[in-house]
Amino acid sequence: MPLSHRFRPAAATLAALAALMLLAPLQAAAQATKRNPPAKAPAKAPTKQPPRQGAPQPAAQQPTPPPPMPPAPVGRLAGALGDSIHGAPLVGAVVAVEGTPRSGVSDEDGRFVVDSVPPGSHVVTVQHPLLDSLYLSVATPPVHVAADSVTLLNMAIPSLGTMIGSECPPATSRLGPAQFAGRVLEADSKQPAVGVRVLLVWMQLAVGTDIGLRRTPRVRTATTDVQGYYRICGAPGAPEDASVQAERGRVRTAEVPVAIGETGIGLRSLLIGPASDSAARTGRAVAAGRVVDTVNVPVGNAQVSVEGASAVTTTNERGEFTLDGLPSGTQALVVRRIGFAPSRTIVDLAADAPARVAVRLERAVPRLAVVAVTAQSEALSRVGFEDRQRRGMGRFLGPDDLARLQPQTVTSALRNVPGLRVVPSGNGGYTVQSSRDAMGGCVNFWVDGAPFREMSPGELDQTFPASQVAAIETYQATDAPPQFSSVGQGACTVVVIWTQASVQRRR
Repeated sequence: MPLSHRFRPAAATLAALAALMLLAPLQAAAQATKRNPPAKAPAKAPTKQPPRQGAPQPAAQQPTPPPPMPPAPVGRLAGALGDSIHGAPLVGAVVAVEGTPRSGVSDEDGRFVVDSVPPGSHVVTVQHPLLDSLYLSVATPPVHVAADSVTLLNMAIPSLGTMIGSECPPATSRLGPAQFAGRVLEADSKQPAVGVRVLLVWMQLAVGTDIGLRRTPRVRTATTDVQGYYRICGAPGAPEDASVQAERGRVRTAEVPVAIGETGIGLRSLLIGPASDSAARTGRAVAAGRVVDTVNVPVGNAQVSVEGASAVTTTNERGEFTLDGLPSGTQALVVRRIGFAPSRTIVDLAADAPARVAVRLERAVPRLAVVAVTAQSEALSRVGFEDRQRRGMGRFLGPDDLARLQPQTVTSALRNVPGLRVVPSGNGGYTVQSSRDAMGGCVNFWVDGAPFREMSPGELDQTFPASQVAAIETYQATDAPPQFSSVGQGACTVVVIWTQASVQRRR
């Protein structure tokens, strides 16, 4: 057999070899895959389907709040307040802890409680109108307040004997069962005013077959000590139309209406201006405020002045005013407006801070003319009308003169007064000029001790009906008393008017 024929494979064998050659790479790859499996592809996030209409929504998960902080430990103040002046509990006093917003008010038994006081040492203060009337301040030394406990604190206002150091002597006590006390301080420094004379004046009624009904003024006086305190003994239990006034030289406070309580003790403190040889008409004090009527509607164009001072101003459309250049001390602020009854408000003035004043005017109510001529004369005597009339330095129209003249207006009462000329104002009214000056010299008006300025001609008659006038004084410029003179107006004629309202008040 030829050699080539012996080594030639069969056809089936060749086909099997070819299949094996083709399958070998696939089997190798399969083995490699088993040893190192391929990374799986990330799963695709499912698409969020919109909620079905009306399907319940899952509630939003709320954050868990932090646990509450435990309350800070606090203490409590409790006690009672006494009024040693009147021998009674101090009712309605405000007890405050300095440096904190904590406070309490004493009840009808003088007891008080202050809650939630931080533990530690605190100064406790007491505020009450009685303390204000004596210019007293009550503050404790530091009081220790412990947490979760009550600290007891009892306080009392000192008695008059403790403050003044003396009692009323038996001789003066027989004159009257009551007493009046207070304190006088320097207006600008608030230091005690030493050696100031204080007068308590009231009207006493006397009845008899020979004298009828007579009203007689009564006066008690005292002088302030080194602490500025004063005590007036022998006062009546219920004085009528009582007022108190302090004076030092020619410097005086206003006449302040006062009353004596059921306990027989009256209290009022005053501020007085610096000592001077002449009555101060001006100063550095300021008064500011607002004027409204009885339903809180602002009163514009109301005239504002201070008794005995030269400054005058008027309120704006909002009822507001600012009056400067005033003398320091306890003064009387007077507000007038056509159609309203005049208002008189006691105010303490000082140069260091403006005094805030709220004034309420009442609509004027017609009143019957006063027929008690004797009482009018007594009241006019108190304001110095009769003394000045006796000196003869001016012209005077008293109650009898006005009753005889029956003037329809104030200016008509001045028509026949020498030195004055009444001329038409051009708006249907009349105004007053000085007849000593061909050019119509200036005229200054004073009403009830306070300056009055005509803002428009004829306003004098509109503001003061003749039926409300009790007396009139007129002076030439060189004869005017110092209390009715104005700075820079020394060449003006002066007309002083006293109204029935002032007479009734001063009675």
